[in-house]
Amino acid sequence: MKAVLRYDSSVVSNDKNNWLYRKLFYEHLIEIKQPDFNVFMDLHADLNVGRTNAGGGKNTWLNTRGASIQGNIGKQLYFESYFFENQGAFPVYLDTFIRKHRVVPGQGEIRDFSGGKAFDYAYVSAMLSYTPSKFLNMTMGYGSNSIGDGYRSLILSDVPFSYPYLKATLNLGNVQYTSMWAQFRGPEEFRVQRSGSRCWLLQEVGCIPLPRLEHQQKNNCRPF
Repeated sequence: MKAVLRYDSSVVSNDKNNWLYRKLFYEHLIEIKQPDFNVFMDLHADLNVGRTNAGGGKNTWLNTRGASIQGNIGKQLYFESYFFENQGAFPVYLDTFIRKHRVVPGQGEIRDFSGGKAFDYAYVSAMLSYTPSKFLNMTMGYGSNSIGDGYRSLILSDVPFSYPYLKATLNLGNVQYTSMWAQFRGPEEFRVQRSGSRCWLLQEVGCIPLPRLEHQQKNNCRPF
Protein backbone atom coordinates (compact mmCIF):
# COMPACT_ATOMS: atom_id res chain seq x y z
CA MET A 1 0.00 0.00 0.00
CA LYS A 2 1.12 3.55 -0.67
CA ALA A 3 1.75 5.62 2.41
CA VAL A 4 0.16 9.03 2.81
CA LEU A 5 2.62 11.79 1.97
CA ARG A 6 3.83 13.67 5.03
CA TYR A 7 6.30 16.48 5.58
CA ASP A 8 9.59 15.26 7.08
CA SER A 9 11.01 17.96 9.35
CA SER A 10 14.29 16.05 9.74
CA VAL A 11 15.42 17.00 6.22
CA VAL A 12 15.43 20.77 6.45
CA SER A 13 18.35 22.88 5.28
CA ASN A 14 20.25 24.91 7.86
CA ASP A 15 20.34 27.74 5.33
CA LYS A 16 16.62 28.48 5.31
CA ASN A 17 17.08 31.79 3.50
CA ASN A 18 18.70 30.26 0.41
CA TRP A 19 15.68 29.31 -1.72
CA LEU A 20 17.69 27.78 -4.57
CA TYR A 21 19.79 25.61 -2.23
CA ARG A 22 16.69 24.31 -0.46
CA LYS A 23 14.90 23.51 -3.71
CA LEU A 24 17.91 21.70 -5.18
CA PHE A 25 18.77 19.55 -2.17
CA TYR A 26 15.99 19.48 0.41
CA GLU A 27 12.57 20.40 -0.93
CA HIS A 28 10.21 19.73 -3.81
CA LEU A 29 10.11 22.39 -6.48
CA ILE A 30 6.42 23.05 -5.77
CA GLU A 31 4.86 22.01 -2.47
CA ILE A 32 1.22 22.36 -1.48
CA LYS A 33 0.74 21.06 2.05
CA GLN A 34 -2.65 21.16 3.72
CA PRO A 35 -4.18 19.12 6.57
CA ASP A 36 -6.36 17.13 4.17
CA PHE A 37 -4.15 16.90 1.08
CA ASN A 38 -0.59 17.26 -0.21
CA VAL A 39 0.74 17.88 -3.73
CA PHE A 40 4.43 17.81 -4.68
CA MET A 41 5.79 18.64 -8.16
CA ASP A 42 9.37 18.40 -9.44
CA LEU A 43 11.51 18.74 -12.55
CA HIS A 44 14.25 16.19 -13.22
CA ALA A 45 17.44 16.24 -15.29
CA ASP A 46 20.25 13.73 -15.71
CA LEU A 47 23.29 13.49 -18.01
CA ASN A 48 25.60 10.48 -18.30
CA VAL A 49 28.66 10.21 -20.55
CA GLY A 50 31.06 7.33 -21.11
CA ARG A 51 33.05 5.37 -23.63
CA THR A 52 33.19 1.76 -24.71
CA ASN A 53 36.15 0.09 -26.45
CA ALA A 54 33.97 -2.52 -28.16
CA GLY A 55 33.42 -2.16 -31.88
CA GLY A 56 36.48 0.02 -32.39
CA GLY A 57 35.54 2.51 -29.66
CA LYS A 58 32.40 4.57 -29.20
CA ASN A 59 31.28 7.46 -27.02
CA THR A 60 28.11 6.72 -25.05
CA TRP A 61 25.78 9.23 -23.42
CA LEU A 62 22.28 9.62 -22.07
CA ASN A 63 20.41 12.90 -21.67
CA THR A 64 17.17 12.78 -19.62
CA ARG A 65 14.66 15.48 -18.70
CA GLY A 66 11.40 14.91 -16.92
CA ALA A 67 8.71 15.99 -14.52
CA SER A 68 6.74 14.34 -11.74
CA ILE A 69 3.73 14.98 -9.55
CA GLN A 70 2.74 13.16 -6.35
CA GLY A 71 -0.06 13.75 -3.92
CA ASN A 72 -2.63 12.42 -1.53
CA ILE A 73 -6.18 13.39 -0.66
CA GLY A 74 -6.89 12.42 2.92
CA LYS A 75 -5.52 9.09 4.10
CA GLN A 76 -7.23 6.95 1.46
CA LEU A 77 -6.32 8.36 -1.95
CA TYR A 78 -2.78 8.61 -3.37
CA PHE A 79 -1.67 9.49 -6.90
CA GLU A 80 1.57 9.93 -8.82
CA SER A 81 2.71 10.46 -12.39
CA TYR A 82 6.14 10.64 -14.09
CA PHE A 83 7.22 11.68 -17.57
CA PHE A 84 10.77 11.46 -18.97
CA GLU A 85 12.12 12.43 -22.40
CA ASN A 86 15.45 10.85 -23.36
CA GLN A 87 18.12 10.92 -26.04
CA GLY A 88 21.05 8.56 -25.88
CA ALA A 89 23.83 6.62 -27.61
CA PHE A 90 24.41 3.14 -26.17
CA PRO A 91 27.13 0.46 -26.05
CA VAL A 92 27.35 -1.87 -29.03
CA TYR A 93 25.42 -4.78 -27.50
CA LEU A 94 22.49 -2.52 -26.58
CA ASP A 95 22.69 -0.57 -29.83
CA THR A 96 22.38 -3.83 -31.79
CA PHE A 97 19.30 -4.92 -29.83
CA ILE A 98 17.66 -1.49 -30.16
CA ARG A 99 18.18 -1.29 -33.92
CA LYS A 100 16.80 -4.80 -34.40
CA HIS A 101 13.69 -4.42 -32.26
CA ARG A 102 13.22 -0.62 -32.48
CA VAL A 103 12.72 -0.48 -28.73
CA VAL A 104 14.94 0.41 -25.73
CA PRO A 105 14.81 -2.41 -23.12
CA GLY A 106 12.45 -1.38 -20.35
CA GLN A 107 11.67 1.97 -21.97
CA GLY A 108 9.71 1.69 -25.19
CA GLU A 109 9.68 2.61 -28.87
CA ILE A 110 12.44 4.75 -30.36
CA ARG A 111 12.92 7.47 -32.95
CA ASP A 112 16.25 8.05 -34.64
CA PHE A 113 18.23 11.00 -33.32
CA SER A 114 21.39 12.79 -34.49
CA GLY A 115 21.28 11.30 -37.97
CA GLY A 116 20.68 7.78 -36.71
CA LYS A 117 23.72 7.79 -34.41
CA ALA A 118 21.56 7.94 -31.28
CA PHE A 119 17.96 7.34 -30.21
CA ASP A 120 15.10 9.41 -28.84
CA TYR A 121 12.47 7.80 -26.59
CA ALA A 122 10.06 8.63 -23.78
CA TYR A 123 8.93 6.96 -20.58
CA VAL A 124 5.61 7.60 -18.83
CA SER A 125 4.03 6.12 -15.72
CA ALA A 126 1.00 6.95 -13.59
CA MET A 127 -0.76 5.43 -10.62
CA LEU A 128 -3.89 5.95 -8.53
CA SER A 129 -4.20 4.12 -5.21
CA TYR A 130 -7.30 3.90 -3.00
CA THR A 131 -7.28 2.39 0.50
CA PRO A 132 -10.82 2.25 1.89
CA SER A 133 -9.70 0.32 4.99
CA LYS A 134 -6.57 -1.12 6.56
CA PHE A 135 -7.49 -4.48 5.03
CA LEU A 136 -7.93 -3.48 1.36
CA ASN A 137 -6.06 -1.47 -1.26
CA MET A 138 -7.10 -0.94 -4.88
CA THR A 139 -4.55 0.35 -7.39
CA MET A 140 -4.84 1.17 -11.08
CA GLY A 141 -2.04 2.53 -13.18
CA TYR A 142 0.29 2.53 -16.14
CA GLY A 143 3.76 1.41 -15.10
CA SER A 144 5.50 -1.65 -13.65
CA ASN A 145 5.20 -3.75 -10.50
CA SER A 146 7.51 -5.70 -8.20
CA ILE A 147 6.88 -8.80 -6.11
CA GLY A 148 8.83 -9.32 -2.88
CA ASP A 149 11.04 -7.30 -0.56
CA GLY A 150 14.35 -7.66 -2.39
CA TYR A 151 16.17 -5.54 -4.96
CA ARG A 152 14.77 -7.68 -7.77
CA SER A 153 11.20 -8.82 -8.38
CA LEU A 154 10.13 -12.44 -7.96
CA ILE A 155 8.50 -14.09 -11.03
CA LEU A 156 7.25 -10.76 -12.43
CA SER A 157 9.88 -8.54 -14.09
CA ASP A 158 10.35 -5.13 -12.47
CA VAL A 159 12.09 -3.61 -15.52
CA PRO A 160 9.55 -3.89 -18.36
CA PHE A 161 8.07 -1.09 -20.42
CA SER A 162 5.06 0.52 -18.73
CA TYR A 163 1.81 -1.42 -19.04
CA PRO A 164 -1.79 -0.85 -17.86
CA TYR A 165 -2.80 -2.76 -14.75
CA LEU A 166 -5.45 -3.06 -12.07
CA LYS A 167 -4.43 -4.51 -8.71
CA ALA A 168 -6.31 -5.46 -5.53
CA THR A 169 -4.47 -6.22 -2.29
CA LEU A 170 -6.08 -7.78 0.78
CA ASN A 171 -4.25 -7.78 4.13
CA LEU A 172 -5.40 -10.11 6.92
CA GLY A 173 -2.97 -10.13 9.81
CA ASN A 174 0.31 -11.65 8.60
CA VAL A 175 -1.17 -12.80 5.29
CA GLN A 176 -1.46 -10.72 2.14
CA TYR A 177 -3.35 -11.72 -1.01
CA THR A 178 -2.77 -9.81 -4.25
CA SER A 179 -4.62 -10.16 -7.54
CA MET A 180 -3.49 -8.16 -10.57
CA TRP A 181 -4.84 -7.85 -14.11
CA ALA A 182 -2.32 -6.52 -16.65
CA GLN A 183 -1.76 -6.16 -20.40
CA PHE A 184 1.75 -6.54 -21.84
CA ARG A 185 3.46 -5.85 -25.17
CA GLY A 186 6.61 -7.59 -26.39
CA PRO A 187 9.45 -6.13 -28.53
CA GLU A 188 8.11 -7.86 -31.64
CA GLU A 189 4.80 -6.03 -31.28
CA PHE A 190 6.57 -2.66 -31.39
CA ARG A 191 8.67 -3.72 -34.37
CA VAL A 192 5.79 -4.73 -36.64
CA GLN A 193 3.67 -1.72 -35.62
CA ARG A 194 0.61 -3.66 -34.55
CA SER A 195 -1.68 -3.39 -31.56
CA GLY A 196 -1.33 -6.98 -30.40
CA SER A 197 -0.98 -7.58 -26.67
CA ARG A 198 -1.03 -10.27 -24.02
CA CYS A 199 -3.36 -10.15 -21.02
CA TRP A 200 -2.33 -11.69 -17.70
CA LEU A 201 -3.97 -12.43 -14.38
CA LEU A 202 -1.45 -12.69 -11.55
CA GLN A 203 -2.37 -13.89 -8.06
CA GLU A 204 0.04 -13.87 -5.13
CA VAL A 205 -0.14 -14.94 -1.49
CA GLY A 206 2.47 -13.78 1.02
CA CYS A 207 3.12 -13.81 4.73
CA ILE A 208 5.40 -12.45 7.48
CA PRO A 209 7.39 -15.30 9.04
CA LEU A 210 8.23 -13.26 12.15
CA PRO A 211 6.65 -10.06 13.54
CA ARG A 212 10.07 -8.47 13.99
CA LEU A 213 10.49 -8.36 10.19
CA GLU A 214 7.58 -5.95 9.76
CA HIS A 215 9.80 -2.88 9.65
CA GLN A 216 11.41 -3.98 6.39
CA GLN A 217 8.48 -3.11 4.12
CA LYS A 218 5.13 -1.39 4.31
CA ASN A 219 3.43 -4.38 2.68
CA ASN A 220 4.73 -6.70 5.39
CA CYS A 221 4.81 -9.72 3.09
CA ARG A 222 7.18 -12.30 1.70
CA PRO A 223 6.04 -14.32 -1.35
CA PHE A 224 6.31 -18.09 -1.29
